[in-house]
Amino acid sequence: MNQHSESDPTVEYYNQNASAFISRTINIDMSDAYHRFLEVLPEGARVLDAGCGSGRDAKYFVDHGLDVVAFDASEKMVNHTREYAGVIVEQLRLDQLQYKEEFDGVWACASLLHVRKDEFVSTFQNLVNALKSSGVIYVSLKQSESNVPASGRHFSYYSADEVNKIISDQPGLELLDLWFDKNSECGWINFLAKRL
Repeated sequence: MNQHSESDPTVEYYNQNASAFISRTINIDMSDAYHRFLEVLPEGARVLDAGCGSGRDAKYFVDHGLDVVAFDASEKMVNHTREYAGVIVEQLRLDQLQYKEEFDGVWACASLLHVRKDEFVSTFQNLVNALKSSGVIYVSLKQSESNVPASGRHFSYYSADEVNKIISDQPGLELLDLWFDKNSECGWINFLAKRL
């Protein structure tokens, strides 16, 4: 998630509602996305969990033999992930990321959706820059504006055309997979892209 100050309402939401958010999301079935992501990674891959939230995904990856580094802008999420998944976790905003060519995979599950659209490309490029050559990034975004939570969090919404344009406009990035799914709250657009 992105923030420009400590008073960012999205970050405040996650700090103030940490227990409820963790309870609501920690058991969501991500098996399809996990399978697609792991299938294109080398064994023992080094993975960056960008906007790690509850630590659900970081724990899964550690349990499946990956070397995981995680970060989140929310102090409460950082603390929970550190304890729950047992991985290195930094408190960082997406726009503070400075990794360069260090990871085989970047996992950005429901985190870039908090970035304002006019900042998306630069933020996405920061994540791509963290990938080694042939590294793969996974991103999930909200596809529709139905049932927007009235919690003060910022959400940006994307279509398949917008995602395809973002990826095609990035030099040295190849779209590997794009798929849709729906939960009780909204539609989701997911994609995997490879750094060439």
